[in-house]
Amino acid sequence: MADGYARPGPPDDSAIVRTARALTDLDVFLPPERVFSYSNPGFVLAGALIEAASGRSFARAVEERLLAPLGMRRSTFDPAAATDPRAKGHDGSGPGRPKAVSADRSHPAGWTTGGLHTSVLELARFTIAFLDGGRFEGRQVIPEAVVWAMSRTHSWPRFPVYRVNNFTFRNHAYGYGSILYDVRGVSVVGHNGDVEGFASLLRMTPAHRAAVIVLSNQGGTWLNRTAEAAMETVMPLGPSTPAASPGTTTTSRSNLEAWAGVYQAPNRAPVELSIERGRLMMKQGDRVVEVTGLDGPELVLLRDSAGARYVHMQARALRRDSVPIGPPPM
Repeated sequence: MADGYARPGPPDDSAIVRTARALTDLDVFLPPERVFSYSNPGFVLAGALIEAASGRSFARAVEERLLAPLGMRRSTFDPAAATDPRAKGHDGSGPGRPKAVSADRSHPAGWTTGGLHTSVLELARFTIAFLDGGRFEGRQVIPEAVVWAMSRTHSWPRFPVYRVNNFTFRNHAYGYGSILYDVRGVSVVGHNGDVEGFASLLRMTPAHRAAVIVLSNQGGTWLNRTAEAAMETVMPLGPSTPAASPGTTTTSRSNLEAWAGVYQAPNRAPVELSIERGRLMMKQGDRVVEVTGLDGPELVLLRDSAGARYVHMQARALRRDSVPIGPPPM
């Protein structure tokens, strides 16, 4: 599915189902199991399914099935129910000191994509259960099958090196609601989050039964080096790997020309690839840069099993509108 969605109507109990029903065929731009592309509307659909299966609102179902059994008593999706003391969100994107912001998180559709009010200590209860196969204080709170599914790859491709925002993932793949990658040789099940004024980082390492949680009250601030230093205190990490630098395009001009074209996805600015003086150039909006490697880390060019071509960047895929052109390269 594509990323980005409208939130029609008021923030009432039917908001999640109403938002899910507002999605159309235009929001589905990739065939199932073809290529991974991160999608917030997918979480909205999951929230609507939870409501249909449980007969409860999304927030109430998660509270009854997960938060309450884990003792996460102060954690909630409803801003009106959140109790003090609470952190104040900040925006540090402009000049000068970060500015306090008040994000509106009252619409339930947004709760499905990252709207939990929680703390490090309460979120730690979830990680303890996850790393013990779903058990917490002698009870099976999370089904073992859910832990198993979240810990395994369910997408193609797996990226050897992939950069999203200011972090370089290695051996990057997608689980069920989780990002799978390696940190200096240690396998991680986790997820980063970012909403207006806040950011979060969660890294669970099943092999070492340890987790690192970072919650920041400034959007876009994940403190990756701090998280890595915390990992070093509780588990053996391999040697540090230098930050990945762009490769050099050594393929022939004819191969480069095969990638030229316009790549699109709903709700995202199109990307145009063109050949200029023998160089592969990328244009998105007013930004024009040279593509110096066909395999990232910040941009990956790939073909799927049907031969369709994609630009993959920021965990999202954009597809070139063209007929299948044969089997992908081995």
